[in-house]
Amino acid sequence: MHPIDLRVTPAEAQKLVGQRDRRVAGIAANQWGVVSTSDLHRCGLSDNAIASRVRRGWLHPLHRGVYAVGHARLSAEAQFMAAVKACGKDAVLSHYAAGAHWGIVKWDD
Repeated sequence: MHPIDLRVTPAEAQKLVGQRDRRVAGIAANQWGVVSTSDLHRCGLSDNAIASRVRRGWLHPLHRGVYAVGHARLSAEAQFMAAVKACGKDAVLSHYAAGAHWGIVKWDD
């Protein structure tokens, strides 16, 4: 029996990284550019990989466990999403912010 070679070549490693980053980008595109740590973990990123992307400027911390992807210039919807994600899985947008999101009132920051 031959031992299994579990090493990954640099090209294979880069391909895996690219796949994970594409998954992150896809989720972010559906969430106004905002992702949570749990979103990132579901894409296959470890805490070390998240920290590396923060250092490189690809992820921008907004709240504990919440990041903007690519840049930190956020729309009002992205700010709302970040706040809700920061408050946990049962959180919802409420009152004035919810009214602004639905176009009932004008958001004035």
